[in-house]
Amino acid sequence: MATVIGIDVSNFVCKQLFGDKDRDAGQSALAKMHGAKMLFPDAVVYLAFDAMPPTFRHKLFPEYKAGRNSDPDVKKKIVDAIQYLRFHARNAGLIAVEVEGHEADDVLASLARQCRIRREQVHLVSEDRDFYTLLMYEGVRLWKFISAVHSRSY
Repeated sequence: MATVIGIDVSNFVCKQLFGDKDRDAGQSALAKMHGAKMLFPDAVVYLAFDAMPPTFRHKLFPEYKAGRNSDPDVKKKIVDAIQYLRFHARNAGLIAVEVEGHEADDVLASLARQCRIRREQVHLVSEDRDFYTLLMYEGVRLWKFISAVHSRSY
């Protein structure tokens, strides 16, 4: 049975940065994503990125994410980390995915559903609690990266 790993990069980078604002989130995230590939060497790894706003949620609710951190230095670090990951994904054997009008969690939920139809094992990596609903599908696992060494699986 094939194994697919889907990583919510936008969520992951933000969690890295807010944990340590001096950290290079792009390099740190790429190292952890290589770790996922090492755990499952035959897996296909997808890196899902949020599309630029507005997404369909912004259109439904204009105040969506209005209360998020607007510090320009933090935003620049997020953009730099995501650009770094997009650039290095192909060389690392990872597949970058972004769908206009959708966030990474929407893309990964669709990926998980398609993989389960094909009876593939799916490992999703995110801190987003919305993913818990996908655990109702047999063969879907959710991982949270807590540190470079420890992870938690549900």
